[in-house]
Amino acid sequence: NPFAAAVHGYDDWTLKFQPLFSSHAADLVAPFERADAVIAHNAAFDERFLRGEFARAGHGLGPARFDCSMRRYKTRYARPGGLDKVLAHMGHKGRGKRHGALEDAWLCMKVWLWLHDLPAPEAQGDLLHPPGNWVEPEMRPVRGARKVATASSPLRP
Repeated sequence: NPFAAAVHGYDDWTLKFQPLFSSHAADLVAPFERADAVIAHNAAFDERFLRGEFARAGHGLGPARFDCSMRRYKTRYARPGGLDKVLAHMGHKGRGKRHGALEDAWLCMKVWLWLHDLPAPEAQGDLLHPPGNWVEPEMRPVRGARKVATASSPLRP
């Protein structure tokens, strides 16, 4: 999916080796249900996306309340509110080409706290490390390479 790759930097080849959301959805329901609010940057999109993914996995999110750091930023500053633009306004280095949900969540938290004049903690560890459930993708096939038979994988007609 070129759109998804443009958003997070991971291509289809890499993603096809990763576990599906449905394999972890049950573990995530309780934290969402316990939360007073779910803060997201572009919360309308994230809420629709998350509710859809949980529903496809056979779970609901219940009455989770979503609030939007992007909307609050736009209301206060009357400027475009994309996460990278907000981070630049804060004097914070933006995200790299390849980034994941953990980094985005951390940066969204920093924006939310900044908008409320609250101090943000420093990151503990490296947010750019792959998540604990990361599966290293297989080596990509080389286009135009000839297939070679081996004892363990003979070519079949």
